[in-house]
Formats: sequence, structure tokens, C-alpha cells
Amino acid sequence: MRTILIDDEALALRDLERQLAKIGGVEISATYLDPGEAISVLEAVKPDVVFMDIDMPDMNGLEAAERIQQIDASIDIVFVTAYEEYAVRAFEINALDYLLKPIRPERLAKTLERVKSRDRSAPSVVPVQPVTVRCFQQIAIEFAGGDPFAWRTTKAQELFAYLVYRRHQPIRKDALIEILWPHMDMKRAYSLLYTTIYQLRKSFESAGFPFQIKSSGNGYAIYLGDADLDVEQWEYGLHHAPAIDEASLPQHTRLLDMYRGDFLADHDYPWADNERERLRTLWYQHALAVGLYLQDNGKRLEAAAVYLRVQMLFPYSESNYWTLIRLYAEIGDRSSVELHYEQLVTMLQEEYGETPSIAMQEQFEQWLRRAESPQAKP
Repeated sequence: MRTILIDDEALALRDLERQLAKIGGVEISATYLDPGEAISVLEAVKPDVVFMDIDMPDMNGLEAAERIQQIDASIDIVFVTAYEEYAVRAFEINALDYLLKPIRPERLAKTLERVKSRDRSAPSVVPVQPVTVRCFQQIAIEFAGGDPFAWRTTKAQELFAYLVYRRHQPIRKDALIEILWPHMDMKRAYSLLYTTIYQLRKSFESAGFPFQIKSSGNGYAIYLGDADLDVEQWEYGLHHAPAIDEASLPQHTRLLDMYRGDFLADHDYPWADNERERLRTLWYQHALAVGLYLQDNGKRLEAAAVYLRVQMLFPYSESNYWTLIRLYAEIGDRSSVELHYEQLVTMLQEEYGETPSIAMQEQFEQWLRRAESPQAKP
């Protein structure tokens, strides 16, 4: 088993080298005080495992681990740190193992057993298929036969959501920091960014997801592989759907149903506001088109159901209230006519301090009389 050691403290390097030599079965190819130097020769050395300190100047262990994984994802990382155990628990998922300074021989021996026991000839996970990324209502990863994916931290969840939102282009690291940690010291913020990227990569790898977060110059971009993305599927279906007619109506109804809630509605992400409004507008226009088709073809109850869904997402649309009132009048449902008029009056008063115009009040009275008429019954 070939290894390299990285630590900015020479005494720590010598102590780890001595302990590894005493245990035996390990070929120490080189030791490095500078992680950048170690990374530069990584492809030539081809280690099986890297023992590396976390807290180092210029490039910390998390950033170095990220770069090592980009060069060769099969290399195991063992973090060596002076942090207390409660602090390093956050890194357990990121590395094969971690060691606390001062290193105890029995703990080091256990780590070596873990490294040696790994079967490098077989994949570490069985890919889970199919995988769907959902952004309507909340960010979620769903896969067959598994529990919902659990996020390590809320920042990891937001970082993934933002990368998915900007999936067609690399995002600069400083831009990500401005979004996720806008008021934090830059050195600390970069460390958190590298940590979070590393957490996501290792979590996705362990789960068997086809996602890849790739570095591109000074930024990152995500590739979802063959995973489905609900917003992308919905918008593609919307733009490629045929004109609404009797044959295509089920397809258009499915498109209405696919919109399970506004884009990332459950998350307070200011950067999502514009996309949320854009997708809402597309759904609104499509819903009105479906509703109009149903009205024109005498399907009043089905049309009313569509406009009720519109009302849930757009509760301040005065025109939608009037459409519903007219529909229920045509159906002959007096109680629904009165209910939606009362809701309209309340909404106008609470939101705008206004009342329906005299003309609209007169129109309401006409619709109310029409709903009372036996001829209005369908």
C-alpha cells in the first residue's frame, strides 16, 4: 500500500512516518510540508492513500482533498487533525477516516486496516436508478427504493440548489461565497465552500447518484448525468406540447399537475425569486389557456377546477375571481357564486383598500339571478 503524508508541521510528519514504519505494510512514497507540491506530483506517485492535516496555511486539507479527488477519485483520504472529536465528526463522511493528534498507535492501526480492507477492483456503491431532482416546492432528491436524501447541512442543500439552478454554466467561487456566506471572512468562507463541495461529492458518491460537481477554472459547475430534473422536464413539455384539443387535453392536464408548487417555495433563497416568478407566469398562462378551452367546450366544472388552482397560486387576481363567479352562475351554483364574491370583496378590501366597482356589483347581481334561474342548471 503506497501513501504520501502532508502536514505543515515537520515534527508531526516525522511522528506519523515513524508510527507507520513501526506498524509496517505501508510504503511511504514521500512527505510534504506544502500540499500544493504534493498535488503536483500526485499522478507520478499514484498513492493509494493520503494522510493529510486539515489546518494548513495557504491551502487547507479540505481544499487539497478536493483537488486530489479531481485528479484521482480512487485515492483514499485520511485527515489528521488536532481538532476535538466533536468538530471532526463533520468530516467523517468526506474521508475514509480521520485521526486525532496526538495519534495513538492502536487508532492508526485500525485506520490502516480500513484502508487495506477496501476492494479497489469493484465499485464502492451500486448506482441507484432512477434518480429525480425536484425543485417544485422544495429541493429534494428522490430515488427508487430509498428514503429521501438527507442533507448534511442547510448550506449544502442551498449550494446544490443554486448549482442546479445555474446548471448550464460554471459559477465563480467568489459568487458562491457572496450568496452563501456574504458577511464572513474570506479565508473562512473559502474553507466552508471547499468543505461543502467535498461533502456533496462524497455524499452523492456514497448514495450512487450520477451527479458530478466539476471545477472549471475558478468556479464550479454541476452535471446531473441521467437524472431527471422536474422543472426541466416540465418546461420542455410545456414548450413542445401540441395545441390544446380533445386529444391533447390529458397531456396538458398532466403538465398542470407536474407543477407541484412554486420553484423552491419552501426555501428563503432570494436568488430564486426571479426564476420562481418566471415559472409561475408560464404556469399561469398555460392554466388560463386550458381553462379557456374547457369553457369554450362546455366543460364548466372542469374549467372551474382549473381556475380554483389558479386562485390558490394567485390569490390576488381579481379577474380570476370574476371568471369563477361567472362559471358558477352558468352552472347554477348560487352558494359558490356568493362565496367567491365574498372572498373577492375581502381580498380587495384587505389588499388594496377598495371595493368592486358599481358596474361589477351590478354584474354580480345579474349573475346571482342567473344562478337562481332553472335554465342555468347544466
